[in-house]
Amino acid sequence: MTTDTQQSVIALSDLQQQPLPHPGIFYGAYPYKKAVEKGKLETLLDDVRRRFVKPGTFNKKQLNKFVERVHLLDAALQKMSDQALDKWILDIRNKLQSKGLEEEITARAFATIREIAGRELGMRHYDCQLIGGYIMLNGRIAEMQTGEGKTLTATLTAGCAALAGMPVHVVTVNDYLVERDAELMRPVYERLGLSVDYVTENKSTEERKLDYACDVTYCTNKQLAFDYLRDRVQMGHRVSGLSRQSCHRLLKRHGLAT
Repeated sequence: MTTDTQQSVIALSDLQQQPLPHPGIFYGAYPYKKAVEKGKLETLLDDVRRRFVKPGTFNKKQLNKFVERVHLLDAALQKMSDQALDKWILDIRNKLQSKGLEEEITARAFATIREIAGRELGMRHYDCQLIGGYIMLNGRIAEMQTGEGKTLTATLTAGCAALAGMPVHVVTVNDYLVERDAELMRPVYERLGLSVDYVTENKSTEERKLDYACDVTYCTNKQLAFDYLRDRVQMGHRVSGLSRQSCHRLLKRHGLAT
């Protein structure tokens, strides 16, 4: 493991988790994780784990093994012509959509995205970025220091999930970063055969519909939240416990509805 990898602060207690429902024919376009009613014994065990399991720990051996899998593909990918790489990408996409995010296929996808970033942007992902992308793909939080390349890291998770058929939203803090990051990383996504765009405050409703229909959409937390509320008001039915009236009140509170 490199020094960069060791310096990455990764919030991860256990990668051996049950996979979340993923978009597709079986779960639908936007599946929700079902709430599970826990008994008294399970609640007690969870409380014990919170008290005695050290937060922020992770399985270094498993992370190193994944990084090694990615590196094993470097030589072969670098020798591929553009035409051969296109066929390789299509094969990975088919396998991700048919088999899901299995670790071996995920490693191939990460290695491919790394190679494409090198060809299109002149930047290849470091080990700490491979680990950060892998952790986020497993539904966890990866905290990276300033300068470790969060923008490039996001292409691994977003690209792999989008290839698997999942609608992907990359959320950042302001409109400037939304547009900058989407345009900077656009060559990577388009080389993967994915559509990408961004949502900013000055865009119309029709433009937003087209942007959200892309495989990868960059947006701010504010735009994403209020577009969700507007959708609930217009569609007029309950989703995730938020009623039409509740959404309308929230929009009025922030001056976005009358």
